[in-house]
Formats: sequence, structure tokens, C-alpha cells
Amino acid sequence: MVAAVDQATIASSDTSDSIILWHRKATAADPGQGFEVSARLAYDAKYGTANSGMPLTVSGQDYLISGHENGFVLLWSKMQDGTFKLAKAIDAKSPLPPANPWGLRNIRGLAVWRNYVLTGSEDGDIVALSVPDGNELFRVRYNDKAQRGINNISVLGDLLLVANCAVGSSDKNVWLFDLSLGKPVLSDAENLAVDLSKSQVFDFDAVLANGQSGPIFFSSTEEGFLWEGDVSGGRLIVTGITKSSPEGGSIIAVAPDGDLVAVATYAIRLFKVK
Repeated sequence: MVAAVDQATIASSDTSDSIILWHRKATAADPGQGFEVSARLAYDAKYGTANSGMPLTVSGQDYLISGHENGFVLLWSKMQDGTFKLAKAIDAKSPLPPANPWGLRNIRGLAVWRNYVLTGSEDGDIVALSVPDGNELFRVRYNDKAQRGINNISVLGDLLLVANCAVGSSDKNVWLFDLSLGKPVLSDAENLAVDLSKSQVFDFDAVLANGQSGPIFFSSTEEGFLWEGDVSGGRLIVTGITKSSPEGGSIIAVAPDGDLVAVATYAIRLFKVK
């Protein structure tokens, strides 16, 4: 896990019982200063290694949210001196058997929706948690027939995009949900694959963004492709496919103004949004 906490601070997973904060003291006169370790956030090893993270501000209070290997979500409250204190640990594991044969419960995806934290877990559940009390607003299995869990999620307004690994030719590896009714309602799903003879196609990351004429999405698959498309009328409409790496899924980041997409696999590549 690597997450930007603010413009000068980065959080990264360390051991199975800690997160490291990195801070840079860059100034206008010396903007090139690098990051240095500023703090170690320790926690009980039963939560497992952090594998997702994001910042969140609720009612004027800043938080670092971390998702963990064993199905827990930790809320870290920012103190006046800039340090973080563990405010709450939430057991977000599904009461149902995991949607994978290995019992994995990693919380791979975190997103902000309204004032809630949305989680996407390898056990297959999408969960909305209120902050700071950690109460569940809803819990939904993204696909009742899923054989694999969730790899990442993305939210734009009341749209939720879920990336997963599709198993079998009838499965899908990207799912679009409508959150406008206060819970996820399936809107569309697609199987982003070039070689349809493969037994499974891994969708590593999927991201929603604002396009010139409405919402757009990007998705990266294990075949080494970056997929681009429109979200229109509740449908995912693929408009382009680009080779982004020799093989393997990538992490995707969209620039704030939406004109560039960064894709990281073996190298970082930048793509211009058309």
C-alpha cells in the first residue's frame, strides 16, 4: 500500500503490524527535497498488512483510512501536531464464505462516497462504513456467483466501479453499480479480455473519471492492456484498447484535470486522454 495523505506526506505499508509515514519539507525555495521517514504507526498484527489506504476529512477532522489483509479497516485520526492516532479498528469481514477458494479477505479497494468509506474485499463484499463510528450502512456481495474477490473499486458521484478476476467465459471482470438509492444496484458488467479462450482474466484496477462529455473509465488487465470507455445510460461502452505493458495488470492514476493517465506495471507510462 502506498497512499498520499496530503501534498507533503505519504503512507506506505511496512510490516504486518505497522504503517510508515514519509514526509518532505520542500519549500518554494527548495522544492526538490525528498521524503524522509517521519513516523511509524503501530497496530495489532492480527489486522494484517495494510494493502490499501486513503485520506478522508469528515466534519473538519482529517483521517487516514487503511484496509488490511485480514479484513479489517483502521481509522487513524490526525492530531494537532500532525501525527496520527488509531481511533477505531473495524472488523469488515463478510459473514458469508469468501468468494475465493483460499479464504482471502484482503481489503484491496477503498473509496469515498458521500461521507462514507466504501470497501472492496477479496471476500467479495462491498461495504459502506460511517466515520468515525464505523457503523455499516450496507453490505452487498458484488456477484453472488463470484469465484474470486474484489481487486479495486472506484467511485465518481453515485457511480461505483468494481475490478475483479473473471473465471470462465460467462463471468465478468468489471462491474458498474448505481449508488443513488443508498446501496449498490447493478447497472452493467463487462468482460474485458482480448483472448476469450483463457480460463480467467485478471482485472487489476478500474478507475472512473470525468470526461469532456460525461463519466469515463479506465481499466487494466493481466493481458497488459489499458482499456478506456464511456459510462453512458448506465452502460460501460469500450472506446479504446492500448498496450500498456508486456503482460500483467497495472495500477492506474488519472491526473486531476483528467487529461493524462499514469499506468504502472514494470515501468510508469503516461497516456494522453483523447
